[in-house]
Amino acid sequence: MACPAAIDLKPHNGAVGMRGPECARRCYDDDSILIRAAADTLMISPPPIITKEQIEAIFAAIRRALHAIE
Repeated sequence: MACPAAIDLKPHNGAVGMRGPECARRCYDDDSILIRAAADTLMISPPPIITKEQIEAIFAAIRRALHAIE
């Protein structure tokens, strides 16, 4: 059974609250994975029927997006 999760991100210097939306936007634009952001927090709400492969795809997309916005 899947459950909601949140990931707190370290803010960019001088741009508090911008890293979460930027990462979420990259996940959607680059991988078509929808992740919500509130300031520097990513919020993930997978469906109860999510597979292990889909969970891995979500976190791989987040890793790629974070590396891209560093």
